Formats: sequence, structure tokens, C-alpha cells
Amino acid sequence: MKVKLIISISAFVLTFFISFYSNVFFTSIKRGFFAFVIFYIFSSIIVKLLEQEMILFNEQESNNNPSNDLENSNDTVIETTNNKSDNSQDDFQPMKFDKLNNDKIDIDNMDPKMIASMLRNLEDDNK
Repeated sequence: MKVKLIISISAFVLTFFISFYSNVFFTSIKRGFFAFVIFYIFSSIIVKLLEQEMILFNEQESNNNPSNDLENSNDTVIETTNNKSDNSQDDFQPMKFDKLNNDKIDIDNMDPKMIASMLRNLEDDNK
């Protein structure tokens, strides 16, 4: 409540002094009052939105119990290590690509697949 009033009163004062420079007193008061009302409404809306977000955030935090998360994560780690030991048959094997025929090369119309195969063959030639 205090924050809304402080923001609204500062909007009133600022608008009043800026408007008083080029307008009569009554017009400056009226514009200041409009600024007060508008800023009070906007600050009320922002406060309500922030309260709702804080409620949602607190609900999510209460649902996430840190002790349960640690227990679940330890179980997951143990399961993944057991799965890795069972799948020791699946070793890494690099991909094998077709050799490039020199008579297929067309420098003017190169497609990305052809360029990739040329680069792969360059790697094999250096070995």
C-alpha cells in the first residue's frame, strides 16, 4: 500500500511541475490527478501479479522436497551404472564411408554430400 502511494504521489508531483510550466494551475492539478490515478491502478495491477507469482513459486518450492530429490537422483545414478556394465558388448565403432571415385567429381556443380565425402577421403589419405 505504501509503495503504491509513493509511486502515485511522485507521479502526481512530477506531472504537476512539468505541466505547470506551460499550463494554468487548474489544468496542472487535473493532469497530476490523472497521473496519480493511472499510476495507482498500474501499481495495483503489478502488485497483484507479483503476489500471484509468489504464491505459485512457493507452491512449487513446497512440492519439490530436497531430501526426496537427493534420494531419487542416487537411485537413478545406480541404475545407469548398472545398465552400462550390462551393455559392455556395444563398443564404439566409427562410421565407415564409401570411397570417392575421381571420375564422379564435378567442380562446377558440387552438392554438400559430395563435399563431405571428399573431406572424409582427405582424412583417410593423410593416414
